Amino acid sequence: MPETAFPDLLPVKRLTVGLTNLCNLDCDYCLRVAETEHLDFDLLSDVLAQARDYGVLAVTYTGGEAILHPRFQDVIRRTAALGMSYSFVTNGWHFPKAAPILTETRSALYRVFFSMDGATEEAHDAVRGKGSFRKIMAAMALCRFHGLPFGVNLVVTRRSVAAIEALAVLAARLGADVVQLMHLLPTSEEYDQKLSLTPDERRAAEREALAVDAILKIRVQFAAGSSTPQPGAPCVSLSGETVNLDCRGRLTLCCTLSDYRNAVGEGDIVADMRTTSFQEACERVHRLALAQRERRDAALAAGRPEAEFPCHFCIRTFDKVAWQAPALVQLGRATGSRLLSASAPV
Repeated sequence: MPETAFPDLLPVKRLTVGLTNLCNLDCDYCLRVAETEHLDFDLLSDVLAQARDYGVLAVTYTGGEAILHPRFQDVIRRTAALGMSYSFVTNGWHFPKAAPILTETRSALYRVFFSMDGATEEAHDAVRGKGSFRKIMAAMALCRFHGLPFGVNLVVTRRSVAAIEALAVLAARLGADVVQLMHLLPTSEEYDQKLSLTPDERRAAEREALAVDAILKIRVQFAAGSSTPQPGAPCVSLSGETVNLDCRGRLTLCCTLSDYRNAVGEGDIVADMRTTSFQEACERVHRLALAQRERRDAALAAGRPEAEFPCHFCIRTFDKVAWQAPALVQLGRATGSRLLSASAPV
């Protein structure tokens, strides 16, 4: 892409990939549609090659449970062979069968991210099922034994918010180098009322993370969606640095919006990669990113409090949570039409 094409955006350097929406667990708050679709390996291989030639340096694989992709080892080998670094998110259940390919491609591995729901067996298993905590502890022990870098992810809910410090201490003792936090994004009105924090509670959780980060030797940080009341690009998706490939082979704006459970809208989808080049698809994503920044800047200027939390703003304006704030959804539809005209979703 010519550097002058989108001067307000950074070049794409990272690709996130939804390898599969299959998962062996069924966490109640999970964002993803629960199905059994795997990304076609040949299509992925072609997209990776185009992305590498385009300047993409790193890939993050998500799910579902990424390790359940039937060609997971081939995916990792292909990524490493292209000279790209990789990371992936896992619940730890099937980690032992992935460990050999990770040690084989150790030089390309950036980090393994383990998803957790608390610092105790009781808290974690209450969400993920009996035996989950012991599985993930064993997986982290394997990482430490083989010298594989790893971190911990935590979705902050009413159940888990009090565990931020305890989880960070546990992660540090186990050998993790980062704890990444994300505010809950609800998939139904029921879970919104049951598990979501209020805006004030979210800000308090962010202050807690900063305090813990200042004490411990590992990073403790909100990865995305934290309070950002300033206009402009609040995240790597809206800055242009990251694009997402879903498990159906479509390029989308953001992995958080992709395959969103109970969603109505698909305005974040810009191209079918079976028929579109990576460069053209990225240009469409960049137009969409600029349009979404325009939407959010307009909402901030109008004093809409929802715009302070970027992920919450995006799930509303892209019709992922149809029961929330109809007026805000209308704002998303009415703003940025000029930029969106050349990037209609497939």
